[in-house]
Amino acid sequence: MKKEINVFVHTIEDIDYFTKNIVKNNNTYIIYVSHAGVYEYIKEFYDYKVVFLPELLTQKEIDDINLHAKKLSNDLVDNLDQKYSMLISQRFNVEKLNYFRPLYLYHLQLILSGFLIFEELLLKINDGNDNVVFDYSDNFYGVFTLKEFLTYTLKSHNLKFDWKRSNVRKENKNIVKFIIRLLRNLNKVYFRLLNILNQYLSYISRNKKTILYMESLYNLDFIKRSKQFKLVPYGNQALSNKFCITSNYPDIENINDVFEVLDLEKDDIEVFIASLLIRDFVNNSSKYYIGLKTLDDLINKDTIDLAIWGNPPTFGFKALFYEYCRVKDIKVLGMQHGSGWLFNNNINYDSEFTRCDYYISYGFSQGDYEAYFGSNGIKIYPYGSTKLCRIDIINKKNTVDILFPVSNTVSIFNGGFFRVRPDVLHNEQMKIVSLLENESKNHITSLIKPYLRTNILQTSVFLELKKLKFAKVDWDNTFVDVLNKVNPKCVVIEYMSTPLYEVLGRDVEIILFIRENEVLTSKARKMLEKRVHIVKNFKEFENIFINWKDNKLPKKRDDSYFNYYVNKADTKTNIVELIKSL
Repeated sequence: MKKEINVFVHTIEDIDYFTKNIVKNNNTYIIYVSHAGVYEYIKEFYDYKVVFLPELLTQKEIDDINLHAKKLSNDLVDNLDQKYSMLISQRFNVEKLNYFRPLYLYHLQLILSGFLIFEELLLKINDGNDNVVFDYSDNFYGVFTLKEFLTYTLKSHNLKFDWKRSNVRKENKNIVKFIIRLLRNLNKVYFRLLNILNQYLSYISRNKKTILYMESLYNLDFIKRSKQFKLVPYGNQALSNKFCITSNYPDIENINDVFEVLDLEKDDIEVFIASLLIRDFVNNSSKYYIGLKTLDDLINKDTIDLAIWGNPPTFGFKALFYEYCRVKDIKVLGMQHGSGWLFNNNINYDSEFTRCDYYISYGFSQGDYEAYFGSNGIKIYPYGSTKLCRIDIINKKNTVDILFPVSNTVSIFNGGFFRVRPDVLHNEQMKIVSLLENESKNHITSLIKPYLRTNILQTSVFLELKKLKFAKVDWDNTFVDVLNKVNPKCVVIEYMSTPLYEVLGRDVEIILFIRENEVLTSKARKMLEKRVHIVKNFKEFENIFINWKDNKLPKKRDDSYFNYYVNKADTKTNIVELIKSL
């Protein structure tokens, strides 16, 4: 008898493995896909009935689950810290610090959002068919898997799953391609070596202001070249580790006995997830112990005036590193590294603003921050970006009509539902690519820019871009490199992210998607509307595009948003002076 079977996949390897090893001719299969790129891959190379899972959810369902995931995550890590942080610190013989909030909170919200949404989808699809579900563990650094989570949370439901796991495809390391890439980027190699030299010269200097950091510093990287500070890098191979003789630390005793035995027979998701986080902490406890003892040793032997970060420390020892600096009364300075920090269902509060004492923003002020988040004691310095500024030079010899930087694709299990809905973003990207291809047949020059060295998981329209005959695709340069080589007349941005900030300071028309459920402060929106043409959906974009093509679109070049939120005078000088004063 022919059976209809539901199959849930997440990667190309999943569907290939399923087709090769599981498919039986006497059954029919409905393939449910969690990733937009894999959805396109299956449509291109297979003949299954295929459904993109995010399309089955309402926006309210997504919002409710995201709120639940955030509350559950916050309550959980706070309860674990309240119970165990003092006991762990005593066992490590270091000063008391929180462990679970800095280590797990930010990423736990993302994974719980994805896993809870997937659980909701399974219950919604429950149609009596057999279910084949592929496991997923590529997010959250492998702390726990989809199978572990759903086996527990769905145990009270009468659902049967045949769990599968595909083999992860290993990337072939092509030495020829590596050498070619190296030769193309000799200037980057040169600056990297120069950076190492500056690091060493700074480290051996006798400057009184001593700054501790872990890579990478991103916008603050220029500080390494300053002769005014002694910078102390920290890491496995860092110069600072010569101060620390880690072999002298006594072996840590079995830390398992710090934690109480949890009753997993209860139908209590918080207890269950707590057990998974405790398991991960125990597995990494030796690394955390050695890291904290080494850091404690370094702090006690050298006078550290400040710790700085350029990319937020959201996981692993780096998260504990900056937490412990603050415990030891070393102030921490962080800096913004992208756009939209006070917009779009923002969870940057947990990744950025609870992990430092001072924060350098591209432009939003103390008042802006407190109006959005309230006051938590952090001091905001709106000094601008060290990488984004006004560009007045125009390369008239190399002009394109339309430039489209494609936003990256994010898995639903790694925060995909905390930004634009994956199905909405993917569908609009496909339509924009199709429109540009058609227009490029008729005297419109289009250039599409996906992420550098991208693939189908990073760019869901990857296969569509490979088919283009008329619109051009730049695979080999960064977006900034493209902007420096090409003069676009109009840039299309389908998600408010860093590419917007990279084009605001250029003489170019900008069409920007801001959807109805994307939150933007009224102050920011009023400024932005003077500079960009805002659309809510593809239909509005089509109308704006037609007006632009017919030279009927009004020119917008107001600088108020750019000068307030991105570009400030004397950014590097002001940052240096700030560090001196702290």
